Amino acid sequence: MKAIFFELKAFVGSRAGGVVFGNSKGKGTQVDILLMAEAQIKVLDECVFWILVDGTKPVGEKRYVLFTSTEAKRVAMNGVQAGK
Repeated sequence: MKAIFFELKAFVGSRAGGVVFGNSKGKGTQVDILLMAEAQIKVLDECVFWILVDGTKPVGEKRYVLFTSTEAKRVAMNGVQAGK
């Protein structure tokens, strides 16, 4: 049996154009994952999945997307760094 983990992010419009990774200080498990080397992230891509929910979309529209840590790191605005 393989373990699967989810990192859930929600966008509700409070931060225009973005979703924050980590805690209010820009630290935490999410940031740690995204700062890993590419080879390490690829291993996590087999068991860690991110879900982004867009709470600003009307009911009936697609309101979520599932993606990997590799994809999260690739699309992070201005790169990833702790405390950002």
